[in-house]
Amino acid sequence: MKGNLALLVSWIRGEVIDIPGRVIAVLFLGVLLLVPFVAPNPYYLRIIALAAIFAIYAASWDVLSGVTGQLNLGHGLFFGVAAYLAALMNLHADIGPWLGIPLGALGAMVIGVTVGLPALRLRGIYRRS
Repeated sequence: MKGNLALLVSWIRGEVIDIPGRVIAVLFLGVLLLVPFVAPNPYYLRIIALAAIFAIYAASWDVLSGVTGQLNLGHGLFFGVAAYLAALMNLHADIGPWLGIPLGALGAMVIGVTVGLPALRLRGIYRRS
């Protein structure tokens, strides 16, 4: 048992603590988890939640466009499909957000696979080989 704990601690030091970006991400996640206890006002919670969602959206856009140099407008499609599907399920089927959000993400995944698989077969100027 002691050897497993030492192995876990060495892994955390090597994989998490040595990389500043990961430390910042873990601290940010910890702060986000504590926000509902510090600021129980629904308005502030909504603003912080939307800021976190758009930060994730911006980070994914940065990875795709900034690192790989590809232009992909599918992010907006998948983001919108998940949001609208979750909202429509809440409005018409009385499905709460705890089930509606994962189902919306699942719907965006289905649309992504439906659009993405045929796009993988493109050749010529449409796709870099």
